[in-house]
Amino acid sequence: MEVLGEGRFLTLVSEGGWECVVQSFAEGTVSVLPLTDAGEVVLVEQYRHPVRSRVIEMPAGMVGDSEEHRGEAPEAAVRRELLEEAGYEVGELVHLGRGPSSAGITKEILNLYAATGVKRVAEGGGIGQEEIVVHVVGVAVLDEWFAAREVEGAMVDVRVHAALRMAAIRGLIRG
Repeated sequence: MEVLGEGRFLTLVSEGGWECVVQSFAEGTVSVLPLTDAGEVVLVEQYRHPVRSRVIEMPAGMVGDSEEHRGEAPEAAVRRELLEEAGYEVGELVHLGRGPSSAGITKEILNLYAATGVKRVAEGGGIGQEEIVVHVVGVAVLDEWFAAREVEGAMVDVRVHAALRMAAIRGLIRG
């Protein structure tokens, strides 16, 4: 593997004639679909520079993203990220699947979870300068809410739709 360039968090490499991005220090990534007992989904929104837009996402982050968290299990990273970004604690954690997040661009493998029975215990908003906005939206009005947000110029990460479908198939979504 030939290193073509390095940034603070990402490294551009060439392997077998194919260029891709690898995370410089993380051990994997996680994303979680938090579901309340009241039939709501907890989503986060933040400005994403690569797409020059605010993006509606699930709480997500990197596994082992600091010295303090080296060697942590993906489930521990889910719990940490959900608390940091949204201010919620997990009731029950269900693994929905594992796979590449964008196989043509990165080696990143994403572990996707649903968290049921989540409870708000803190403000959330992320750490540092993340400026994360937390949204709690009823499942019954999600389609209309997404459409309204898109009219306002926000984008919805397609993984949100995939996770909602996967959670529905497993009978985890109410409302």
